[in-house]
Amino acid sequence: MARLDIESLRWWKPVRQSFYPHFNSQDFLIWDSFMSSEASKFSRFSYDVPLVEESLSNPSHPDYLTSDWNYLTAYKIDAIGCRPNGLYLFEVKPILGHQAIGQIQAYASMFADVYSNFNPLVKNIVCLSAPAPLVKVCKDLQINVYNVVG
Repeated sequence: MARLDIESLRWWKPVRQSFYPHFNSQDFLIWDSFMSSEASKFSRFSYDVPLVEESLSNPSHPDYLTSDWNYLTAYKIDAIGCRPNGLYLFEVKPILGHQAIGQIQAYASMFADVYSNFNPLVKNIVCLSAPAPLVKVCKDLQINVYNVVG
């Protein structure tokens, strides 16, 4: 598979926004809290970053349906941020859980397969609540946890 150019993504300035693509209202508040304290550490962000596209198996479906299906079923990273020391992948969840840990692990692997090589890739989860045993798991897996105030 051909690698995609990361520069082709839509990039946003590292400032708080009135809208972040892909975030529901709760995730917006979590991410906005993160941005209020951490945005200045980054040079730019991209949101809703696709990793793979699924396609409808029926070629008789209209193009708009295929396009909508591809958008809704693609694996997507909530956000990525650029810093001089690497590219930061972010998963945003209200509560740190197994799903978030699995997603960031899988998405980091997929990202490395899809986009031009960036070293290092830094895995991050931004949440409102983080149980101590899972914070330890994240530390063991080299995943940063940002426990923000909502």
